[in-house]
Amino acid sequence: MTKLMNIQLIVMCIICLFCCSCQNEQLEDTDTKPLTACEVRFSLAAPGSSKLKSTDTYFDVGDRIGIYVVETSEGQSPGLTESGNYAHNKEFIFNGSTLEAASEEDKIFFPAGKALEFYAYYPFNKDLENPHSLHHKVSAYQDNLNEYMLSDFLIAKNVTGKSNETVYLVFEHKMALIEFNVSVDIENEVRSVKMLNPKMISLFNLMSGDTISVLDFERKDISMHLWGGWGSKTIKFRALVPSQTIKKDDLLFEIEMDNGIRKYKALKEVNLVAGEKNIFDFSLQYKIETFATGNGYVSEGGIYNYGQNVQLVATPFPGFKFEGWFEKNISVCDHEYYNFNVDNDRKLEARFSNEQYYKVVVFATQGGVAYTLKGDRYKHGERCIFIAEPNTWWKFIGWFYKDGNQIAFPNPVFELPITSDMQLEARFMYLHPSK
Repeated sequence: MTKLMNIQLIVMCIICLFCCSCQNEQLEDTDTKPLTACEVRFSLAAPGSSKLKSTDTYFDVGDRIGIYVVETSEGQSPGLTESGNYAHNKEFIFNGSTLEAASEEDKIFFPAGKALEFYAYYPFNKDLENPHSLHHKVSAYQDNLNEYMLSDFLIAKNVTGKSNETVYLVFEHKMALIEFNVSVDIENEVRSVKMLNPKMISLFNLMSGDTISVLDFERKDISMHLWGGWGSKTIKFRALVPSQTIKKDDLLFEIEMDNGIRKYKALKEVNLVAGEKNIFDFSLQYKIETFATGNGYVSEGGIYNYGQNVQLVATPFPGFKFEGWFEKNISVCDHEYYNFNVDNDRKLEARFSNEQYYKVVVFATQGGVAYTLKGDRYKHGERCIFIAEPNTWWKFIGWFYKDGNQIAFPNPVFELPITSDMQLEARFMYLHPSK
């Protein structure tokens, strides 16, 4: 009897030592020590690879991940099935360094003498029924950070036949990250940005990792998340959507600003690629309108980017005078050429005289000077005084029409009513000092 009790005591000690060994094994570094028929432990990335979740953001503490496990037999895998898997849609939570089972029922243990294959996805969906047709819908309210994060969708698998080892999961992005960078005038702040009418729902095969389809029956505008740059001249907004093609001329973004709403359309066909950051750089655009009052015409306005330099030209009809550029009845420029950098919508008026003017041009090639007393513009019938003054040792010959060979006016000073444009040359003859 004593011998039997001793044998029982020895057996109990061996069992205790085995259990302690397993427990101690769990506390050691999972990256270097194999496990011994114990609870499965995960690492979110293989050594040297990325732990990124949403292209350039990390998993957050509390993120929930779903895991399926398939048991293999002699190297043969039955594959992931709709039911009857070794572990079916178990919930795990990221704790800052690894994954923990959400409950005792979610824990997974290695079976003795058999290997396992693992399939994982984010975010966890407790109502998931068929892993071969996994339904994911992005949120229309991604201006909320939590809604933005839950709109992401990732898949990972490890089918190397793991048995009593740390299981590495490297996640692959299945959503397209949209980044909208908008250049703005700080005084005219952007309130919000929406992505207009994208597809919202995707179907995935968890086993193959493939996208089965992107459904077209439900589309909504998505409020984008402010990602950075607030208070600067370039603001970033982000949204996550399924991969899809945006057609040319489709409305793509809507920006709500302090002074109203602006919409932008695709200038060409755009393919939104899953797993990549799809960047759209925009400058705010403004409308410049021009119109003429009186006898003249102006260059057309148009739509211009914020900060773009614009030159407008006002041209009077022959015989009429440009009076200036005006905005809201206030003079902004006296010159026919008006240059400015665009920073808001503007409606500009070019004013021209209603009275007809004529242009008078006088010049001297050599030997003296020629001029008029009142400049070069004259109303119809207004009298103009012409003056020609020879230099020393030069003599005035007469006034000639341009390219003319006959004297039009013989006197160096004369007065004439103006009834048309005129161009006169004062000619002089050199006198030798001895004569």
